[in-house]
Amino acid sequence: LMYALFCFFWFLTFYCFKKRPSLLLALVCSIIFGMIIELLQSKLFIYRSTDFLDFLANTLGALSMTVVLYLKKEVIVKKL
Repeated sequence: LMYALFCFFWFLTFYCFKKRPSLLLALVCSIIFGMIIELLQSKLFIYRSTDFLDFLANTLGALSMTVVLYLKKEVIVKKL
């Protein structure tokens, strides 16, 4: 759920700044951020480790919001 909201806010940011592929940029930024967080927690913390399933859950959250935005983009953007 958190990465779905994260992807949504990235989309709004890119859309407001008139970045052309705003939905694709939001998805890519969300996935890369999730990957960086997973890698950093294994390097910076002693009792934390990188978990592929966490990364997969983050990616699925971002993908689910991307699908919702793709299907309902006109309704969401119209209310801005």
